[in-house]
Amino acid sequence: MSARAAFAVVLCAAGVSAAATPVPVVVVPVRPATTPEAAAVVWSARRAVEGHAALSAVDVTEVLSTGGGAETDVDAGRAALKAARGAFEALEVDRAAHEGERAVRLLLRSGADEASAVDALLLLARVRQAVRDEEGTVGALQRALRLDPELKLDPESASPSLVRALERARRPAAGAPGRLRVDSADIPAAVSIDGHFLGVTPAFIDPLAPGAHLLVVEADGRRREVRLLDVPSGAGQAVRVDLEPAPRASLFERVTDRLRDQLDADTAMPALGDLKSLFFAEQAILVDVRDGEARAALFDLRAGQRVRAVEVSAASPARCGEEIVRRLYGDLDARAPALADVPVPPPATEGEGAGLTDQWWFWPAAGVAAAAAVAIPVLLLTGGADEGLPHRDDAGAVVIRF
Repeated sequence: MSARAAFAVVLCAAGVSAAATPVPVVVVPVRPATTPEAAAVVWSARRAVEGHAALSAVDVTEVLSTGGGAETDVDAGRAALKAARGAFEALEVDRAAHEGERAVRLLLRSGADEASAVDALLLLARVRQAVRDEEGTVGALQRALRLDPELKLDPESASPSLVRALERARRPAAGAPGRLRVDSADIPAAVSIDGHFLGVTPAFIDPLAPGAHLLVVEADGRRREVRLLDVPSGAGQAVRVDLEPAPRASLFERVTDRLRDQLDADTAMPALGDLKSLFFAEQAILVDVRDGEARAALFDLRAGQRVRAVEVSAASPARCGEEIVRRLYGDLDARAPALADVPVPPPATEGEGAGLTDQWWFWPAAGVAAAAAVAIPVLLLTGGADEGLPHRDDAGAVVIRF
């Protein structure tokens, strides 16, 4: 049984559940994506994979951040929330606001305790209300509603004015659109607003509806930054983030450093095996962006082979990533691309740059010439069909003479 047939049997044995489960695919650059163009191609390809019905994009940022970062954020966020409560009870309003905002950032980045982040935002609303900042109070409540749309206040513990502010926060934000600029310190980073990928830093979002928005900034090898923004009506807002190194960033760098020659390989090399182990991925898309062009290759990591390679213009980076995914999968079975026959490159056509051995007629003609070179001397030297070739009656014989 061939390796491909055996692979098909394994897939059939997996049953219906395997077919219904999206296949995890990791999209990685073969060299650091240090330019906005390269980063945009990689991140847009990840979003295109996520939008494919049969595939799911591996969350590279989350995997690299495992190993203590999230747990540390949760502990620090809860400690900041406790400090904010203490400062508010001591009437230290400025410190309460500072610690409250810090608690929200840490808890959101950890992704493990949104309930405490909502509590921190409710505390911020009370802080703003204490200094008679009505817009700040509504803004904090709008951000809390972004996390918990069903948020309710206890009428026995909440003041009537805070209850009214929550009702106002539930109404659609009115006013002129706002604007947002997002920068990252030293590396292009992907920017998403309310779950929609909008490009890489430096990113300009204009227009942006006023009110609460969830901002996510992320880059390979860095820890994700998550913030709840209150975008003012008819005004601009600038956000600058310093993305901290992820705990497993050095491991990722060592793996990707060995992927640079993998694009042109027909079989998966050990570096791709390490990539599979690191991200628990079943398929990998390697991307290289240089000089306005993007090269990409799809590897089926279960079968250990390259399935298809494409080259796409990177003039429009966001569309480039979508085009890469569309062309790589094309008419393939996305859950088992290695089962498809890899197309054979067409032979070189006659013309400039095509050598003698590249012509379509060369090798057939060479075969005919070789046969003639053997057959003709044999016929001449054996004297023809009447004499025949030496043989025994009980066995045939073929004699080739040169």
